[in-house]
Amino acid sequence: MKLLRDVRNEVRYVPTTTGKEQSGPAALKAAADDAVIIIRQKKPLDRELTPVEYGNIYAEHIHKPSEDGLGPYFRLIYTILKRIDSDKELTPEEKVQYGNLLRGQLGSPEVALISLNGLTKASKDLSMYLRRYRVPKYIAISSIRAKIPEWYGADVLEDRPD
Repeated sequence: MKLLRDVRNEVRYVPTTTGKEQSGPAALKAAADDAVIIIRQKKPLDRELTPVEYGNIYAEHIHKPSEDGLGPYFRLIYTILKRIDSDKELTPEEKVQYGNLLRGQLGSPEVALISLNGLTKASKDLSMYLRRYRVPKYIAISSIRAKIPEWYGADVLEDRPD
């Protein structure tokens, strides 16, 4: 978790609103805020966007222009989830516990960005891990939270059955 915090503190993003580079958690919040604004601007009035279209908007306007500042962080989260999932020593219950531990380290802006990132072609099977470990469960950004069931299934926002 220390590595995650260290990499989070190194994240950089230049918000479209101010043009002044942000770093660390402030950069992730600024990127999430930009994503919400840009999606609202790009969304057609006459229809809903598909998950792929949401991912494309995010990739084109947030991730690609800032890949060097955001990419390492998202690759680390992907790697952590993949390692938890592929570990042969961990029981399914332990895998869930480790997934919960990771999820507990993430703020709502991070979860919003990770959820959008999981919709992109470049994210490979990140969406599977987001579903399996219910990473979007505690997302608070209402406009993104409302789309999570469509993108990842309604169960990712629910408690696991006992």
